[in-house]
Formats: sequence, structure tokens, C-alpha cells
Amino acid sequence: MKRRQFAKRLFAFFGVLCVMYLHYRALKEMESSFGFDRPDGESFEDAETKADGTTPDEAEELEPVIDKPFDVSAFDDKPPPPSPPPPPRPPKQELVSSLKIIHHDHDIVREEAMEKAMACADLAENCAGWAASGECAKNPGFMLEQCKESCGLCGDDPVIDVDETRSMDPRSVGYAVLNSGHKMPLVGFGTAGLGELSATATKWALHAGYRLIDTAQAPEWYREDLVGDAVKAFLASGAAKREELFLTSKLHPRDLGAERTTEMVQSSLANLGVEYLDLFLLHYPKCWGNLCGGKEPQGTWRDSWRALETLQRAGKVRSIGVSNFDAGELRELGEWARVQPAVVQRNSDLFSQDKEARHLCESKGWQYEAYSSLGSQWLMRGHRQNPVLSHAEVKKIARMKGKSPAQVVLRWAIQHGQVVIPRSSKRGRIVENLDVAGWTLDGDEMSALDALDGHPPFVTSNK
Repeated sequence: MKRRQFAKRLFAFFGVLCVMYLHYRALKEMESSFGFDRPDGESFEDAETKADGTTPDEAEELEPVIDKPFDVSAFDDKPPPPSPPPPPRPPKQELVSSLKIIHHDHDIVREEAMEKAMACADLAENCAGWAASGECAKNPGFMLEQCKESCGLCGDDPVIDVDETRSMDPRSVGYAVLNSGHKMPLVGFGTAGLGELSATATKWALHAGYRLIDTAQAPEWYREDLVGDAVKAFLASGAAKREELFLTSKLHPRDLGAERTTEMVQSSLANLGVEYLDLFLLHYPKCWGNLCGGKEPQGTWRDSWRALETLQRAGKVRSIGVSNFDAGELRELGEWARVQPAVVQRNSDLFSQDKEARHLCESKGWQYEAYSSLGSQWLMRGHRQNPVLSHAEVKKIARMKGKSPAQVVLRWAIQHGQVVIPRSSKRGRIVENLDVAGWTLDGDEMSALDALDGHPPFVTSNK
């Protein structure tokens, strides 16, 4: 009896060994099939450890999720965001090799293969779901790189025939005269969210005739250094003189405080390769959420404003202003400032026309500058399709005018006295967005678009 029990246990033991061996062989086969290549002798545990010795869990703690430095209302009364999405496997080597930018002394050359290989699309499988849950705003470092389409960075191809190499006369665009006495072009090029494409897209914009370039010191959304590469190359080529450009940058709220503001203005001057800035804005009046990564600013926006007034007198900054200040903060600034703001930058589009702030700016003689005029903010609130550019009224007017929906929306904003800074990574659309002079919207068309204020469409499914 005992011998029989022993034989059964021995048989079970060898059975388990066989199963373990088959499991091991299956894992090796999967590893080979899916391309999970590792150096010889490296274990699964070793593969989970990064080159710097940190594990994925530790690395996630070292890289805090940073809130989007724009629309605060998008986060009101919402449940906590989901955990940041895990990064997907790196792209294949043949794709990576085609993305490089080659810097020469007087030009920036991007290989032709880049535009073909770097199609504006989602690289991760779950991008649509992550975007619908607000990750484009809360985890921009990952999402703007891996989920471009779902985060609304791609945009549509131009809907009218456009010569991508066309260059417009910058003087035809028109300009506003600021209370500082300087002229500001009515149409500029926004560079938020362009990432590694910042240098090339800015180069295309300058060639197309843009002379206002808007950037910022917030690395979550901007690459001021790459914008500077394009600006320096353009000036070095002799295509324009420095005084013909209007360069804007903004102070990150973590750097609020008089001393730090002075240091960061110098940083922007170095990045852009110029001796003065045409406009410098306080990007936000204070830190909120995880925007400042737990870093406490040295001072307040008032301290920074005093520093900007001094820098303006010293000629380092020609005009000063603020971004994302609400109406109450704008009134306080107007009463307290020794030098009045020249420009106020805020989010405005057809469905959210920001009339209170616009009317306040008009009464004070401050130039209102709109960002996300084309509706990209709605894509970050769960819309799969841009509701501004796809609205029936916008498309109807565009057909009647022989223009694109984007041109109609930009023209509407300009006729309301706004400076606009549309952004795109596509050369044809960059050219198209600047072509908003020489035609107007009539009274009925303006009224039809005005009536859309406060009536955003319902969020459509991302599935």
C-alpha cells in the first residue's frame, strides 16, 4: 500500500516538472515571436529594471504626473483621474532613425522620411479611452507623444488647395498697436504641444510669413529651445531682421517671484537667441493641482509683475502681460500695476467666447489674445471630433466664402478684435491659417457665429 502511494506521488512530481518545462518552452517561444529581445543571460527580473537601476514602479514615482497649464474648469467636480497609462514599447529602430533633426549653422534640415514615417496618429492601443478620461491634460508628457490623434494634435488636412511653399507678405496680415506703443501681428503661430516637431513647424511658419511666434517655458507643453533653433536659423539666413519678428514667451508659475522672474527672462532670451523679447506673459497667476510638481514658488504674481516692470524699463522686454488670469484677477492687476498689461491671453472659441474678459480688456485698452481659437480645448474634454471646425454653421459659411472652416473661425475672432495664434504641425494648414486677410464676414455671418456662444455640443463617443 505504501509502495503504491509513493509511486503515485513520484508520478505526480514528474508530471509537475513536465508542465513547468512546457510552460518555460512556451514563454521562450512567445518571447521569440513577439520580439522581446534581451541580452544573453538577462533574466525577466533584470529586464524589468531600467539602465539607471530603477524599476518601473520606482520610475513612475520619479516622474510625477503634471497637470495641463491651461483650462482649470476642465477638472472641476470630476472623479480622480485613472492611473497614468503605462508607456508602450519603443518604436522600431527603422522608424527612430528617420526622426532625427540635423542642425547646420544656418538651416535646419529634416529628412524627407520623417513626414512619411511620423504620421500624426496614436501609437498606443488605449489612447481614445485615456483621452476621454482626461489624461491628455493630466499626463501630457506621455499623451502628447504617444496619443497625438486622440489628444487633438493632428487636425484635418487643409480642405482647400494650398501651396505649402507659399510665402505671404507679413504686412498683409495686419497688426494691433499695443498700449506700449509696439505693433503686434494679428495672426501668430502657436507652438504648444508640438514636441520634437517644434523646430520644423516654426521654420515652416516663418517661411510662410508668420512674424508672431508664441512659446513658453512650460516643458509640459512647449519646447522653447527648439523654437529658438528655428528662430536663430531664420535670422541667420537673412530672411528677416530681428525687429520684424514678434517673439512671446511666458513664465511658469513655479518661478513666480521677483528674482526668479528676472532669471527666467534671461533663460528665454538665451533659448531664443535674442537680446530682447517683444512680449513676456505670466502664464498663470499661481500654482494649482500638480502643475508645479510640489515646488513652492519664491513669491507671488505681484512680485513677478514688479520684476517685469523693471525688465521693461531695462529694455529686456518691450511689452508685458498675463495669461489665464480670471476677470477678478485682471481687475486687481489693473488697479495695482504701475505699468498696465499690454496683452491678456485667454482661451476663447465659438462655444466659449469669453465676453466678460474681452469687454474688460477693451475698456482698459489691453489687447486680447486668444489661444485654442480653433477648438482644440474641446478635444481634451472628450470630443472625438473638433466641434468648432465641424459645426454646420461654420462649414456652411466656409463653403459660401470658398474658405476653410479654420479660416472662417480665425476671421471671426480677428473681426472681434482678437489676436490669434493657431497651431498646426502640417505645413499646408500652417499656410492656410495665415491667409485670413483681404476678405471679411458680413453682419449676418458674424451674428450666426456669435449665437453659438454658450452652446457647446454634447460629448460624442470615443468608441
